[in-house]
Amino acid sequence: LQPYLPGRSPWNIVLSVPPKQAGARASYNLTLTSDLHGTVVKLPPPLGKAANEKRTLQIATRLEENDDLVLDLTYTPNIRALLELTDYRNKPHFNRGELRINAGPPKLPERTGLAVVAHLVHFEPVQSLSVGSDLSLPPWLSGFQAQFDELTLGNRTFANVGIDTTIRKDMATIRVRGKTLAGQLNLPTGSIIK
Repeated sequence: LQPYLPGRSPWNIVLSVPPKQAGARASYNLTLTSDLHGTVVKLPPPLGKAANEKRTLQIATRLEENDDLVLDLTYTPNIRALLELTDYRNKPHFNRGELRINAGPPKLPERTGLAVVAHLVHFEPVQSLSVGSDLSLPPWLSGFQAQFDELTLGNRTFANVGIDTTIRKDMATIRVRGKTLAGQLNLPTGSIIK
């Protein structure tokens, strides 16, 4: 994570260990909280921030009966994620999750991978990419659904545009719906857009 989160910030850590019930497995809850002052977040708006800005990040963990670890992340009040790591005790790895930006509380999806749901006032994807960079769909992304009050592409701005992306093993389908911008794009999942 160092390339995306350079810097240092103080953290508050709370470990809760409830009394063990007879016949039940021992459990715990771990909560980490920071205002991220001193850490740069190198992500596109509205996720990114400068080192001198304060934005609260809270990570709450919960160990499930089947040794899955669930992470509940809150980054400022309107950005939430629920992530599941499987086989936590032996070889933990990301299984499934949902990231929501201005779109209510997250829930664990049925499919593996990360689903993203967002509602943004303004988005300009070209500003999020450096010139000459490649854009390919990450293998862990299972879907993307967004509503933009304003979407700017080049020198044109479109109002009230929705985008729904469905990603399958061999194909990604991107549906755009709006009064002045609409259509569908099908891409093989190994595609790179330049």
